[in-house]
Parts: sequence; C-alpha cells; structure tokens
Amino acid sequence: MKLLVQSATAILEESIEFFDSLEFEKLQTENNLLFRDSNYIVDINPNRYSRTGLKFYSENWEEAIEKIKELVNIEKFEEYYQLTDPSGTKYFLYPASSYPAYSSNAESKSILGNLMGIGLETNDILLSKKVLEIIGFKQNKGDVNSGWINMNYNDEYDISLMKSNMSPHLFFNPSLIYFNGEKNPEIIEKVRKKGIEIYEEIRVFNKENKVDNIMLRDKGGLGFFVFND
Repeated sequence: MKLLVQSATAILEESIEFFDSLEFEKLQTENNLLFRDSNYIVDINPNRYSRTGLKFYSENWEEAIEKIKELVNIEKFEEYYQLTDPSGTKYFLYPASSYPAYSSNAESKSILGNLMGIGLETNDILLSKKVLEIIGFKQNKGDVNSGWINMNYNDEYDISLMKSNMSPHLFFNPSLIYFNGEKNPEIIEKVRKKGIEIYEEIRVFNKENKVDNIMLRDKGGLGFFVFND
C-alpha cells in the first residue's frame, strides 16, 4: 500500500511557493504536482471538486471496503472510493495502478526538521483505529484509554490519533507532525527568516512565555505541527 497526503488548493501558485519555501522536494511527474519530505508526499490538487485528506493506494480494496461499510458510510466514484473518518478527514481509496510515477534524486528533507508522521484529532479514537486497521495499519504505541495511539504501516507510514480536547492549541486534520527537541527554536527561526506565515505561535508549554512551538497551514488546509517534543 502507498499513501499520499492530498491538499486541495484554491490558489495553486501560492501553494507551490509555500512548499518551495519549506524546501520540500518537488517530484518530477507527468500529471500530479507532488512535494516530498522524507517518505511523505503531498499531492497538490487544484481541482475544484478535490478535498484535503489522505489518499491510499492498494492492489485490491474489495474485502476492506466490505468491512469499512460496517463502520462508516463509503461512496464509490469512477476512480476511487471515499469515506470520512470520525476525525472528519476524507480518506480516498485508489487502485495501486493509479499511484503516480515519479523520479526522485535525493533523500528529501525540508527545513521543518524531523517528520514523525500524520496527526489526526478524532472524536472516536477507537473507531478511527478500526478503520485504519482495515486499511492495513497496526497500533505500535500509546493507549486508547489515555487518548493517544500511533498507527504504523509496514514501518513506512505513521498516523497518530488523538482524542478531542487534549491539545491547548489549534489542531488541523490532517497535519504533518515534526518533533525537533531542543533544535526547535532553530527551526522556528528558519521559518521566520524565510518569511513563511506562522498560523499559531505556541507559548503554553513553557514557564517563560517563549514561542517554542509553532503551527503552519497551507492554502488547502493541511496543518504542520513544528514542536520540540
């Protein structure tokens, strides 16, 4: 299985400028506009019917779709199936044959640092977990009762599920999550120097009222958590 993060943009030029500024690797592909950081790829989609969400690609969805139907509503379109996770995130299930072919020359690394995976805030963490398990993910960290778990696919993709009202800051579904430890102030300074708009400056986690975490957001609504832990 493969995964793309789709960002549905209304202003294509500004979206391209945003990811260029973050130094995501722009992938060479025939039909898709893709930007890559580590092994996560963002598909910039200017189609007015597109929606920000997660695109999954697999050889055969038939068995998974029958199981998902028992949990949430699922719609069939010409090229894909679509469902909405309890987090409100759109999931798009595509055949593996439609996964975009691209060429990449290097191990990409943006200025945002250590990319840990995708974050979702959900009002039903157990149901979100069940849906991802059907898709092929397995829990490898956390505890449902504590309100946070991490779902992993084949040591390639991580999706972190968090129950609502756990975070004293804004939360956008979906978001890319970066954890940089003590290097986070350096990362924040790079973002400022590049003139990238900071959506939220977060001071709540330290006693000195310093901005030690930030959140970014692209034109399609995709979030970026740039945190120190």
